[in-house]
Amino acid sequence: MEDPLTANVWKDQLGAFVSSGRLKYFNRAIVLDRCGSTQDEALARCAGREGLVLTTIAQESGRGRLGRSWHHNPAMGLAITFVLGEVRPDAEVSLAAGLAAAEVCDTPESGMIRGPEVVGVKWPNDIVRRERVGSHWPKIAGVLIERRAGLLLVGIGVNVNHTESDWPPELAGRAMSLRQLWGASGLIDRVGFAQRLIASFDAILAEPDTMLARRWADRDVLIGTVQEFDHNNTRHRGVVERIDPTAEIVLRTANGFEHLPALTTSLVTDQPVPAGVET
Repeated sequence: MEDPLTANVWKDQLGAFVSSGRLKYFNRAIVLDRCGSTQDEALARCAGREGLVLTTIAQESGRGRLGRSWHHNPAMGLAITFVLGEVRPDAEVSLAAGLAAAEVCDTPESGMIRGPEVVGVKWPNDIVRRERVGSHWPKIAGVLIERRAGLLLVGIGVNVNHTESDWPPELAGRAMSLRQLWGASGLIDRVGFAQRLIASFDAILAEPDTMLARRWADRDVLIGTVQEFDHNNTRHRGVVERIDPTAEIVLRTANGFEHLPALTTSLVTDQPVPAGVET
């Protein structure tokens, strides 16, 4: 449970953990009481050097991929940005961040017992519950990758302590928190979760690319569903056969297989249909 003196607890615990020397890619942490965007603050405060982890007790104007807003209740979510250099290709870093978030979200706090793996990844940057609500996989977390001033900013936003009544009507059934996923009766310790997320991301960043891609694919919820994608202003629809986020998306259509470059293609619809349905 969170201490009333949250800011001091976060600063002491995360600062000591990140600067302990146990991590390979990160060596210092900054915890802000509040900020507009952890991405902007991390760039401004890193002094041009990689290795910084920046988080905030309350983020007031976070953003998602392609400039979309990120719904972040300051008292309930976690917003954290990691500053990296040229550690590996950007697309692989994105996979590592998504996989780290998914695995930590799939691991309840000590004492909470839950069934088999329930968290998946939805290309390109969503961490979701595998069980759908209608046509949607409820979103638990998201990843934002930005290369700015020669550095790679990796932002992860997680819904932590929301209850059903905390979501605005437009997000009902589309968003979910860890508290809801885990069935927690009280508040989840955000600083403890942040520490586990940092450790997981640091470890996964060091994995071979083949292992990283395989583990990400094991959690991919789009495989076997009918989806629509945009590439070069052209709409492509078919059953998703395979997604390699660093290379291509393979669709099975009525005319055969289509191969779309992952880095320049966008997901349009979210209408899952079992594989085998004719398109």
